[in-house]
Amino acid sequence: SDPVGEHAVMDRLAHLMSGKWLRVARWPALFLLLALVVNFALPTRYQLDVRLKADVPVDSHAEVFFSLDGAHFYPENKVPLLHRTERGQHVHIGRIHSPRPVTGLRIDPSNRAGLVQWYSLRLQGSNGVREYVGQALLNESPVLDQLQVQASSAERLSLLAPGIDPKVTLGVPGDMVSRPDPDRKGLRRAIAGVLALCALLAMALELAGERTLGIRR
Repeated sequence: SDPVGEHAVMDRLAHLMSGKWLRVARWPALFLLLALVVNFALPTRYQLDVRLKADVPVDSHAEVFFSLDGAHFYPENKVPLLHRTERGQHVHIGRIHSPRPVTGLRIDPSNRAGLVQWYSLRLQGSNGVREYVGQALLNESPVLDQLQVQASSAERLSLLAPGIDPKVTLGVPGDMVSRPDPDRKGLRRAIAGVLALCALLAMALELAGERTLGIRR
């Protein structure tokens, strides 16, 4: 073996591991750490917008729940709704954010007995839009619980609720929400880009500072 060569290699390794390079290397390490934090703070999510147009009995209100397995509609999966009136018809609007694609919806059009005039249901996901107007809803084979169809037309469904807990349950087409929320994905990319740029800038400033000190010495 060549002792001189071995010493040269060791000296080179010591130089690479000197304080200067460790200080420079901390910036990409910090970038990777922050990128992991962003990834956990902004996990992948799926989005589905719900717009129900239906007139419900006086002093009652509509509620919407979503399911991730198509069978269970837990209380914590209740969708916050905005209620407003458009051209004399009641509109109920909600947005779902979920960690996995939504596979089912349960719509409680009323919390008391009476007549429900169902006009349309519009669903918008990351991959498309579905709108069921009037009797088109029946083509989706929904489960009607405590609801009886009194009349149907291309414009609306007249549903009688004999009980105080009527429900409409239907599946969500899988292709509608097969892609994650593009807004969340874009935000993660933008933050990662800014972090990478800051890390490169910090490394450049660190190297420039080291070079300036070297010249002065």
